[in-house]
Amino acid sequence: MSGLEITNPSYEIGNAITVWLRLCRAVVYAGHFGPQGHPDHPDWGPYEHLPPSDWPGDIGESYRRCCTSLAWVGEALAARILGVVDQWAHPAFFDYVDRWMTEDDSDAVQIIKQARGRDYSSSWARQRQTWDPFVQDMWNTYRWSLPESGSGDPARARRTPR
Repeated sequence: MSGLEITNPSYEIGNAITVWLRLCRAVVYAGHFGPQGHPDHPDWGPYEHLPPSDWPGDIGESYRRCCTSLAWVGEALAARILGVVDQWAHPAFFDYVDRWMTEDDSDAVQIIKQARGRDYSSSWARQRQTWDPFVQDMWNTYRWSLPESGSGDPARARRTPR
């Protein structure tokens, strides 16, 4: 794949190691175990850069929607408020959180349902939300009044579903 850049492949959040791929001016969730995935669980590695029909499984997308992305919003917002984004040294993380909180995933949800039979249209599985109403309120109040960070390119945080 041309234009692929793996940034900080050992970035750890909790017990899951996550890697972010920058591809086609977008940042995507790339699974739990880095670029090679897990030998016994091929669907634990990168997948979101592929069309849903080519995904090796569904665990990555389910986990991304139920567990990780919603939790990272408060972490990213706190880092921005504290002014430690540069020290964080992981711009793709901030780009991804911006993408999670701004991207309308309606088209992606339909594409995934058609290609994989998985329905992520329930409110719990949708982008543009957090786990906690306090974090949601803080995001809505403060995010866009804080300095840009991440790649510095707001377009990088958005992607077009395949």
